[in-house]
Amino acid sequence: MVGVQMKKIGLVCTTIGNGEFLDGYCQEIDRQGLRDDVMIIIIPDLMSPNTLYNVCNDARRKGFNIECPLVSDQEGFLSKLGMFNLVLKNSDHRRNVGYLMALKGGAEVIISIDDDNFLVEGQNFFREHSAVGQFNWLCEYETTSGWYNVCAHLGLPGLYARGFPYSHRNPFGTGTQEWTQEWTHEMTKRYTTVNQGLWQGEPDFDAVTWMVNKGLKVSLPTPTPFFLGENSWAPINSQNTSVSRDAMMAYYFIPMNECGMDRMGDIFQGYFLEACVKAVDQGIRIGTPLVEHRRNSHNHMADAYKEIPGIRILEEMLPWLQEVKLDKGSYEAAYLSLAVALEEWVEEKDAYVQSFKSYFHRVAYCMRKWVAACRQL
Repeated sequence: MVGVQMKKIGLVCTTIGNGEFLDGYCQEIDRQGLRDDVMIIIIPDLMSPNTLYNVCNDARRKGFNIECPLVSDQEGFLSKLGMFNLVLKNSDHRRNVGYLMALKGGAEVIISIDDDNFLVEGQNFFREHSAVGQFNWLCEYETTSGWYNVCAHLGLPGLYARGFPYSHRNPFGTGTQEWTQEWTHEMTKRYTTVNQGLWQGEPDFDAVTWMVNKGLKVSLPTPTPFFLGENSWAPINSQNTSVSRDAMMAYYFIPMNECGMDRMGDIFQGYFLEACVKAVDQGIRIGTPLVEHRRNSHNHMADAYKEIPGIRILEEMLPWLQEVKLDKGSYEAAYLSLAVALEEWVEEKDAYVQSFKSYFHRVAYCMRKWVAACRQL
């Protein structure tokens, strides 16, 4: 990328694997001469094997700035920030620990990846994500439906990323609806606070989509990045996604598996962030860099049972989220006003959503605690 200014970067990943993904990112750091610019924060869980710690120790001995704190050390860190018992164990919810550690380390850009996201050579991974935290000139995409399908942008019409509302999917699977989008003919200059990179290999679909598209793998040209229009929405996940330091106030990964649903925590997290970005009137960049998604082994039927409650709630929540009025003063103010609005929303919904009332009140409480922790850092 021309004109990108490198910033201090925190690369965050949770894993219960052996860390095989790490080597490619270390090689990229060396290719780009970024050892002084990138800190890597690997967050293990109770089931993480000793081989993960060995891999991280080897990388540290080679001179890379890498942390892999024991769970006990993570708990001590959270206690100092008033977050003790607010981050689940044996859960991807522990990604929050890595986010906070990146903030403590002074990261200006925080990149979130999954442990099955492998670096693709030639994508300039860290430099592309460094579009966050500065002004960029890109085409801005607006759609007639108010929803943009990033899979169509990848050349996969009729398929949709995890978290895309079913009420806005084309029922005929022909891809017609997503190509009705209108885009600006002039370049738009926006301050970018979020960058969603996309995927080669196995796209980030939900379990229902995987059940009817078993074995699908894609190898596509690098897409042209674009801004998501201020009136258009798309799901933002937590893999291959970067967020500016100030916007991290609004990027809390909400807990899932304590409430009867799972695998959608990052989707709620992303939509809440998106609402705050729009309130503050800044930019969401989508497209590059690509990573290769070598999806971990999954039982799609079991995953679907975990995802369906979240999918159903999103169908109720998203129209409200598109219209809710948030405080526009800052990310902190926008997110705190969203926490209040969320509590009011759940009190007014139907019996199904009401069955999650205590859960969403707990989420709003945790959102406030998250802001307080970020404020300390």
